[in-house]
Amino acid sequence: MPRRETQPVETYMLTDDPLVPLILVVESDENHTKLIQRSFETASEVYRLTTASSLREAFQILEKHTPLLVVTDFRLADGDGSRLIELAQNKYPVVILTAQGSERLAVESIKTGAIDYVVKSVESFAAMPRIALRAIRDWSLIQKRLRAEAELARSRAELKTIYDHAPVMMCLVDANRRVLYANPAFTAFTDVSGDDLIGGQTCDVFGCIDALDDPRGCGFGLNCPECTLRLAIEDTLKTGTGHHNIEKRTTLIRGDQLHEVVLLGSTAPIQVNDRYNLLLCLHDITGRKKTEEELVCQADFTRRIFNSTDAHLAVVDADG
Repeated sequence: MPRRETQPVETYMLTDDPLVPLILVVESDENHTKLIQRSFETASEVYRLTTASSLREAFQILEKHTPLLVVTDFRLADGDGSRLIELAQNKYPVVILTAQGSERLAVESIKTGAIDYVVKSVESFAAMPRIALRAIRDWSLIQKRLRAEAELARSRAELKTIYDHAPVMMCLVDANRRVLYANPAFTAFTDVSGDDLIGGQTCDVFGCIDALDDPRGCGFGLNCPECTLRLAIEDTLKTGTGHHNIEKRTTLIRGDQLHEVVLLGSTAPIQVNDRYNLLLCLHDITGRKKTEEELVCQADFTRRIFNSTDAHLAVVDADG
């Protein structure tokens, strides 16, 4: 905010200069208006004041100008100053002036969106520049927080859209390896609803048979110490190091049937205070691995045939 220049503030009139902050004072008592104007003559910040004595005049001014702050009496001849709060629509802060004994009405104004209220007195009129500066600063902080919250909400919505529509299985896991969120691809693979997945441990929820070796579940089965996926998850949660291309062969239980699967996973750390959560991504590569293994077997079979005969054999292309 620009500092006060050496010359006094010129006149309390509207200006189109965007560099000079504008404060609108709406007060029907002329003596109160003069006291407020006088207090700004010694303010350390430069403001351009304009005044209105009624709601009608205030509305006319606000149709053409957006002030930095509105200071308004609660009781005006043509209505309540609280109507200016509705008009503001979060574009600028409003401070309510109230007579002694009307604090309850002012508190109601706070509930409807006023940034502050001031009980009229000689002392409060003299302190108006300081009150205005505090209101402007508080308003700025509130707007920054609201913008941050809106940005956070937008980011969360974007991430949820990505999670929900990604073909990759994704789940968010907390520091205890328990599922906080699972996307539709993950729930479709596990054949378990999202609500039923929440709180379960990672390998338990997608039906790893090794988790059934011990009543304590994932991490305590006979093969769990060698589980590459579990080791990667625990390391990410402990050190914050992500892992990629983790191949996990296991048997999954689906109802009363067993399915041999090969999963390809990755872990990405998400720091929360002094601990880590993680995003676990999984691909079902069972079909691909089966094809690769069949090709290897076929190549090995062909090589054995070549090596086991005394006949002269050669492989030629289409051109001979």
